[in-house]
Amino acid sequence: MERVGIEHLADRQISALSGGEFQRMLIARALAVNPKILILDEPTASVDVSSRDQIYRLLEELNKEMTIILVSHDLLAVSSQVSKLVCLNEELIYYGKPELTEKVSTNLYGCPVELTGEADSVKTACNVRR
Repeated sequence: MERVGIEHLADRQISALSGGEFQRMLIARALAVNPKILILDEPTASVDVSSRDQIYRLLEELNKEMTIILVSHDLLAVSSQVSKLVCLNEELIYYGKPELTEKVSTNLYGCPVELTGEADSVKTACNVRR
């Protein structure tokens, strides 16, 4: 709990935690077993911007010690936080550097876009089911 900055919440009921506190509690629980890989599904869901930023700072520190795999629907928010980006929608749409996030984001929402640059593109267009 100390590692994720919630040691002061040790005596509080889980139901009394805010969204950001709850997410950090879940991360603390995952860290209790000293994992080599941390897999997170929407760790910033239902949190305010301040809590989101705290969680990303925490993940940046943790990433110095372990691999982190992060699932998120907020492509633009995570793009500045990751070294590699994988976009899936029933199939692999994109794998590469996050610099092309706006193009990938457009692709994900149904507009075929040719991915260019240094990214390791595996597909240039997709059929996204809405």
